[in-house]
Amino acid sequence: MKKLILFILSTWISLFFLLGATTLDVNIISFESENILGATHERVQRTLTSGTSSVLQTYHYLSAEPGEVTFRAITGDDYTATGYKPATTITHAENSQSLYDDYVIIGGVNADFFESYGVPQEAYVEDGQVVSSGIGYANREVVGFKEDGSIVFGKPVFEGYEVIIRDPAGRERITLPLKNINAAYSSSSIDIYAYFDTYNTALPEGVNKYIATATETKGAVPKIFGRGIINTVMSKSSLIVPDGSIVLLTNNVYVQNLMEVGDTMIVQRKMIGDFENVRWAVGAYGKLVANGETLSNIIGIDPTARHPRTAIGVKADGSVFFVAMDGRQTGYSQGATLYEMADLMVSYGAITAYNFDGGGSTTMVLRNESDGFDVVNQPSDGTPRAVTNSVFLAVRVNFDNLNPYPIPDYSIRLDRPTNLNVEEGVLSFDAVTNRSQYLIKINDTEILTTASLIELKNYITEPGEYAITVIAKGDGIFYKDSLISTTYTYVYGGAIPLSAPSGFMISSTQVLTWDEDSPNTSYLFMVNGKSYTIYLNRFNLTTLSLAPGTYDIEVIALGDGFITDDSEVAVYTYRVYSVQEQYIKNSLRIFLELLYLSKK
Repeated sequence: MKKLILFILSTWISLFFLLGATTLDVNIISFESENILGATHERVQRTLTSGTSSVLQTYHYLSAEPGEVTFRAITGDDYTATGYKPATTITHAENSQSLYDDYVIIGGVNADFFESYGVPQEAYVEDGQVVSSGIGYANREVVGFKEDGSIVFGKPVFEGYEVIIRDPAGRERITLPLKNINAAYSSSSIDIYAYFDTYNTALPEGVNKYIATATETKGAVPKIFGRGIINTVMSKSSLIVPDGSIVLLTNNVYVQNLMEVGDTMIVQRKMIGDFENVRWAVGAYGKLVANGETLSNIIGIDPTARHPRTAIGVKADGSVFFVAMDGRQTGYSQGATLYEMADLMVSYGAITAYNFDGGGSTTMVLRNESDGFDVVNQPSDGTPRAVTNSVFLAVRVNFDNLNPYPIPDYSIRLDRPTNLNVEEGVLSFDAVTNRSQYLIKINDTEILTTASLIELKNYITEPGEYAITVIAKGDGIFYKDSLISTTYTYVYGGAIPLSAPSGFMISSTQVLTWDEDSPNTSYLFMVNGKSYTIYLNRFNLTTLSLAPGTYDIEVIALGDGFITDDSEVAVYTYRVYSVQEQYIKNSLRIFLELLYLSKK
């Protein structure tokens, strides 16, 4: 290995932390740098000085820049067949190196916080296996690494379950959705059910069963994970799940034709959204950096107190780096606050950074010249602490297993959509069973929807002739797209104006009514500078509390903008009498009635 060591002992160099957000003076005491398989490791001892206050810090930095070498971040643990046993980061590195010979591990750090019995506090993914869904703390996030080297951050979303089938060499044959786990089977030609040995009801006859010897199981429904080696295939007799086994129950043609004895089946929760297809993932707590700047309010454990700290950062070029800050050791390193860690991460070019478990857990390990691993920092406990999981920087050296097996097409073609029709501006057609969605094409406009009817006013604005076709879309696994429907020709002549409201009448209780153009028509009612949208052909004028005077009430019948257009304005003149005017009016009405009676 090529190694550069610079010791600055006689004269301290006072620097200002220009790249970070801190205003502290940084004095470098010693600096060591080495190259390991193209990655850079640095050991730095420094002081931070603010006024008369000074603090001593020692930290280790590990990073890999993009180039000819393909670097990846992978995870490691020492979990037992049924539990989450903590172990040192060295043990995690040794285990991952023995399991994944497609990678050469350079080094890494401890990762997620964990409960006293070893369960990681957030989701943990190892080689595409969702080994743990985590406890699910509200403010804790996950760092996920994909096969292409991209990194995602946030809260994973889980939706249902899936089964992964891999050959004995670890190459993926297929991933299929599970209908349910440890639930009563419902007859189906495609649905797949999974059962663990906690399910004691006999599985039915006449359905294929794929029995695997469980090598690892975690949790219980709904946060369940299981992996096993298939030992029996296509047993159609009734069966109670044997102890220490996982059983798939299905007549699915993909399972029947792709799964073989000796394959591995992996039953787990399905991640969707940004975390779909994440290959490796660990939990974090405390976002330090966003958009290249230290956060003003960092959420974490003792954010303003100095402790040993572990952090991960991502640079603008997508490369990842780790920092392990020692602490709680007078004369060597006093540790850092989360804000100081954030500033340090920014100084190394982080655009995003997160805090991992710290304190006595803070550990960094590196590959040594004997291809083993050494702890390079000084853990505050004196020896490395057992932790739940770790994350490593590695070189990808084999790409043979990147591409899964080509999947034969056993899918069923969906029925073609039929009975296309347009009525009152709404396109409808017969629903197609098992479709995932529909692709509707209106001339050159394409619409994806799950509904078998749509309002055309959202897509057609000009009069003309429109050719409409529909395809039922399959899921790409069990069902393939239907053939295209026959073409429906729709001629749109434009919106027709509604008739203006007419036949105004006012009742003795001051309710104004008018003739209806259509029972579905709404109206714009305007009076005295105010407007109201109403859905009945009547309005109680007493609710307006109008002052005495004469008012022009305007009413417009509102169209939908596609089939019908707004009507012209209809005007009704309304008179509100004062108390005196109303008295005179009532007196005159009584006088006329008496006069009429006297003549009669």
